[in-house]
Amino acid sequence: MQVEPKDLAAWGNRVAVRLEFTSTYNSEFMGMPATDKIFRIQGMNFIHLNQADQPTDRWGNADWMGLIQQLGLMG
Repeated sequence: MQVEPKDLAAWGNRVAVRLEFTSTYNSEFMGMPATDKIFRIQGMNFIHLNQADQPTDRWGNADWMGLIQQLGLMG
């Protein structure tokens, strides 16, 4: 899987990153057989840093519906 940062914003002790994930569906997923289709989805991560600039919390989300649609898993 390739992960490419698209945008980065930081303010105070918080960081936001927009990412693009690209990969090939080459193994079983959610009980569905592999199709060797290439997919590309977007995701966001929000990271909270402590006073030593170490990450303490992370919240993230990705376009899971887009992934399911691109893999042809929706009937």
